[in-house]
Amino acid sequence: MYRGPYFVTIELQGRWCAKVFSKQLPPLQKVKLRKGLEEVLEIRHSKCKDQNPFPDYVKFSNEIAREIGEYPSHILDNSRHKYHKFLLKSPTEAVHYRSDLLEGWLKSNFRSKAQKLPKKLQRKMASAHTTLSKL
Repeated sequence: MYRGPYFVTIELQGRWCAKVFSKQLPPLQKVKLRKGLEEVLEIRHSKCKDQNPFPDYVKFSNEIAREIGEYPSHILDNSRHKYHKFLLKSPTEAVHYRSDLLEGWLKSNFRSKAQKLPKKLQRKMASAHTTLSKL
């Protein structure tokens, strides 16, 4: 999305606030908060304005998810996980940061994408995967 709201990031920020207000998480450390505010103010007051001052919203969302304990590191940090590539290639969605929903979403989406392929192509892909894994 170009220069619009990133709903994944907004949801993560809202969940972070809810966890802080409900005392499930401690408030952000003042040093970290001050550093973040200084970075934003530097961008805001810069003479050279970028078209998109925050271009990597996925990285930003990942940082928030790590902070609130919802980053799917068991998948994204493990290149051998069966859903690793699938999750990396999927458009970023809020469900990616919901530990209570992610596995079910992955299983249903992974299965439905595989079922949409013709059986002949599925066999060829399985054969190619077997050949590659022997290398």
